Amino acid sequence: MLFSLFSRPSPVTIARRQLIDAQHSCLDAIAHREHADSIVAYRTAQIERLTAFLETVSPR
Repeated sequence: MLFSLFSRPSPVTIARRQLIDAQHSCLDAIAHREHADSIVAYRTAQIERLTAFLETVSPR
């Protein structure tokens, strides 16, 4: 038991840990991308709305 605490993990154990870390990083990146996409959609709609408003108030 005590030996297993201080022994080096097997390559399979290391690969499993790395896979879990990669999956977590990927999910985190997806969440950030979804958030950024929603900000872009919001700002695009805002720009279109404000542009249309300004064109009706003061045509060029």
